[in-house]
Amino acid sequence: MLQRLLPGVLLLVAAAPGCGVLALAPDAPASTFRSDWHELQDRTWIGEKHWANRLQDWRVAEGTLECVEARPAFGMRTLHLLTHRLVDGKEGSFRSRVQVDAVDGSRAGSAAGFLVGAGGEHVDYRLTSQVHGTSAEDGGFLALLDGDGKVFFADFEQPIEAGGGNQWVMQTNRELVDFGRPATGVTFTGDGFGAAGPVPVELELVGASFDGRRTFILTAREARNGGEVLSTASWEDVPVSAFDGAVALVSHRGPEGADRGYRFAEWTLAGELVASAPERAFGPILFVHYTVDVDADVEPETSGRLGLTAQAGPLGVEDARTATLELAEGSGRFREVAEAKFVPDSATFHFVVEGLDPGREHRFRVRYAPVDEDGDEIAKRVSYYEGVIAAEPDSEELTIASLSCQKSFTGGLRWNESGLWFPHTEVRDHVAAHGPHLLYFAGDQIYEGDLTAPARGSNVPLETSIHDYLHKWYRHGWSFGDLTRRLPTVVVTDDHDVFHGNIWGNAGVRMKGPEGTSAQDSGGYVMSPAFVNAVHRTQVAHLPPTRDSIGTLANGITTYHTELTWGGGSFAILNDRMYKSPPAILVPEGKVKNGWFQAEGFDPAKRADVPGAVLLGQGQEDFLAEWASDRSGAWFKACLSQTPLANVATLPAGASGGSVIPSLAVPLPGEYVEGDERAADTDSNGWPQTPRNRAVALLRRASAFHLTGDQHLGSTLRYGVDDFDDAGFVLSSPAVANTWPRRWFPDPSERQAGPPIATDAPDYTGRYFDGFGNRMTVLAVANPRANGVEPERLHGRAPGYGIVRVTRDSEAAGGGRVTFEAWPRHVDPKAEGAAPFEGWPVRFSLGDGGERRASPERR
Repeated sequence: MLQRLLPGVLLLVAAAPGCGVLALAPDAPASTFRSDWHELQDRTWIGEKHWANRLQDWRVAEGTLECVEARPAFGMRTLHLLTHRLVDGKEGSFRSRVQVDAVDGSRAGSAAGFLVGAGGEHVDYRLTSQVHGTSAEDGGFLALLDGDGKVFFADFEQPIEAGGGNQWVMQTNRELVDFGRPATGVTFTGDGFGAAGPVPVELELVGASFDGRRTFILTAREARNGGEVLSTASWEDVPVSAFDGAVALVSHRGPEGADRGYRFAEWTLAGELVASAPERAFGPILFVHYTVDVDADVEPETSGRLGLTAQAGPLGVEDARTATLELAEGSGRFREVAEAKFVPDSATFHFVVEGLDPGREHRFRVRYAPVDEDGDEIAKRVSYYEGVIAAEPDSEELTIASLSCQKSFTGGLRWNESGLWFPHTEVRDHVAAHGPHLLYFAGDQIYEGDLTAPARGSNVPLETSIHDYLHKWYRHGWSFGDLTRRLPTVVVTDDHDVFHGNIWGNAGVRMKGPEGTSAQDSGGYVMSPAFVNAVHRTQVAHLPPTRDSIGTLANGITTYHTELTWGGGSFAILNDRMYKSPPAILVPEGKVKNGWFQAEGFDPAKRADVPGAVLLGQGQEDFLAEWASDRSGAWFKACLSQTPLANVATLPAGASGGSVIPSLAVPLPGEYVEGDERAADTDSNGWPQTPRNRAVALLRRASAFHLTGDQHLGSTLRYGVDDFDDAGFVLSSPAVANTWPRRWFPDPSERQAGPPIATDAPDYTGRYFDGFGNRMTVLAVANPRANGVEPERLHGRAPGYGIVRVTRDSEAAGGGRVTFEAWPRHVDPKAEGAAPFEGWPVRFSLGDGGERRASPERR
């Protein structure tokens, strides 16, 4: 066996026959990680140095780390280390040690240990932190202790699922034998636990890279009784990728009959092949959202109301429960301006500061100071999350970025950018390149079934469901937090945010429908008011106070429709799902299933507009009427809600609903799909028609343009009520990423008479009735296209975002001009020749959306 001693680095000596033992010299210069769980209070959130898969599957308990998920359906739980990683490219070694134990019981089929080499320098570390559950490309390698006390290596990079699984969630009900083992080069010694049964173990993995040769030694020792070696495995010729990437702890199932997996303590990672990246820590303040609302009736220097939500991890009951907001003074020194109490179920701190000067920039920081068991601050653990409260733009133009539908996984699992779209880095960077002043997230910031299945149901504790939501919500903040910490941000919730596929909120009331009507089709919310309110606190609590006189629905769910005045604009913010009637109940003869009419021969355009059907609800309509009539404090108006007031979609003839959409062939550029019919999907706000028309008329009265998301299909329309083009304009942003690529290919013979949109406009543009008989002039649509951009599973579905520019112009109708753009996700707007999707930009005057008519300009 090769023996080598490098100064302060590595000693490789002979041991049992056929097995080497690697040991780090005690004075090794190294980037060292040591777990600090023994210093933490009991809680779910493991700390800023880690990412848990899933959040609810791990906890700190009595100074140790514990996996609390052991069910067979949820295998290979991981706890990733964010602040340290393995790096290849030089000679050296690393060593990782941890103590492992579990409750009594048979451990057959279970395992615990390390995941190493996940991802690498070519993969964003945030994406790599999601690796768990099942193996796929760039998943790394496992070094595990099985239930018999024997150690082994397994390949976590070889795909198990043909085609990468379904388009929503990966399968995690894996057996240990499902993961491939190295075919050669591995030598084993030791009998494991033997007849005496399981004992606490110190598990050690040492890796060495010298002269182009890479070796792993995995050793299990008794944690007590002198450290007797139970089992070893030596792997020669380890793949180079195992030495490049993330390191994580793994718990796979647990003792038979137990409600938890394995426990871990005293984890260390050190060596020359370990790199430190403290800037990758995530928490305790994870991200923020803020708005500044300007009161025109107050002196400008004190007219701003700042609302800021600081999102934290789920802290423990003994953790510090307050945080402070500090603003920088002219001297650069920070002073405290507000204090906030921790809200446990949403894991948030909410700050309000009155009398802010909106005309100047303010540096801020959120200070959080952990405390010891005596309640005293722990100085070394005080943290600051910093950002900037942006000044209102002093130019004559305001730029808004509109984003929606942030799906992370759409099938074809790979643990890299070819199979997982999170953290949407190109979207963040391309949005930033437009220089927006305001961000608008129009809904579906999370999907309940996205990579992992939703934790919901009558047998799932509320806390578990909320933690599952937070696990997915944190990905939103991790993706876009660098923008939201320096730009005011409006957020609205949509169906998936509250764990629905579709939602007809019905003011929170569940109605009784025909036998077989699903809970979702019955109206109301399938999740409890406590869950929905926790979602609202995370996403919309930073908005100005609700304009609803009561503030809650009858069942206690909070309302949030409101007005924001900033940057010269007055923004009406709606929840256009909250009061909407359930069509399955209101139109029983249509035999509605998940929003689609199933009754043979039923014509929604003629028969679905029933008396009593509600869209926005009386409260929101009254608010819009008042807002439309108020001309003070702003020079333009815009309405921000979830979905357009029309149904811009077609389906193949004979299709009974949208379930066919994910499997439809993606057309080539320039191809026109024939045989489609206009859809009548009540998930859109084309239904119910009469209150839809009232809403459009209210926006017309305000001369407001409309920004939405939801439909996954980027589009710009001009609404019509009594006639085509007698109302305003809407931009629905493309999905950031989606599983459900809607399309619009109507029969051109159904286009209504009127001036052409442009001389070369596609046949899908022009004046059309939607499937509910609503008038709409289609100005531009970003249909799915097989454009050759890889990965096709992402880019063929026309993902992207919207950009709106509002420019003050005294010569334009209404005193200003508006430009709508829908941009492809992959296009760098700063690149030479960069352009939005075909059909954009669309330009019009602010007054064009009012009581007068004018023709928009189209590229």
